[in-house]
Amino acid sequence: MVVSSHDEGEGRGKPSLNRDGLSTFLRRVRFQSEAGRKYTIYNNGWNNWSSLFEAPETVAIERTITFELRLKKSGLTGLQPGQYKSVYLIGLDDEQTQYHDTLEIRIRKKANRTAKISNLKDVSLTHGSAGNYDARTMSFCVYVSDGGQYLLRANGGHTDHNNEFNLSQGSRRLPYQIDFRSNREPWQTGIKPGAGVTGTGSNKENCGGKDNAEVRITLKKQPSDGGRYQDTVTITVTPS
Repeated sequence: MVVSSHDEGEGRGKPSLNRDGLSTFLRRVRFQSEAGRKYTIYNNGWNNWSSLFEAPETVAIERTITFELRLKKSGLTGLQPGQYKSVYLIGLDDEQTQYHDTLEIRIRKKANRTAKISNLKDVSLTHGSAGNYDARTMSFCVYVSDGGQYLLRANGGHTDHNNEFNLSQGSRRLPYQIDFRSNREPWQTGIKPGAGVTGTGSNKENCGGKDNAEVRITLKKQPSDGGRYQDTVTITVTPS
């Protein structure tokens, strides 16, 4: 096995290797056999065939190997998001037939994705007709630069040993539940503090004036006394 900067295709005969440009972004290529032995086939411009798979031609052997490519950051900084550099891995049957085949390995630069949350509001729970406190829903906007998926996490200020959200009045606690949904899809119910839930963002920073996410707050226990219970919830979003 060996690497090349050009696609050598497949066929009979030992291919003539091309290393043009590899050294600008590739520092080292090596792989590890099932037995744990490491073989270096490329190192800062030096390129060498590996004889890892040599065996008597009457024996068929299937092997699993793990590749490691060490790259030069300086050689990839000029790539635009979505562009890539290719390294071609070539395998050769070094017996009389000398049959070779090529596998392209693409090193692609990911887009720099960003996410932002906006239009969060305070939520007040009010008495319903039955005397209990009703569930309340708050809508907000989640922007993702490419309109893709994001991971949302909520953390409360009074999480207890049961990993539940709690409203607080001094030392008193009142547990509550947070549900979440994105783009009016089914609710993801009972999210836990710090646990990630997924949604799909808008590629418009203000969501085009239409919120695309909601949380629903429900008390798990009704208060037995008066007074003001409160909590502060921090909601974070990251592209996923």
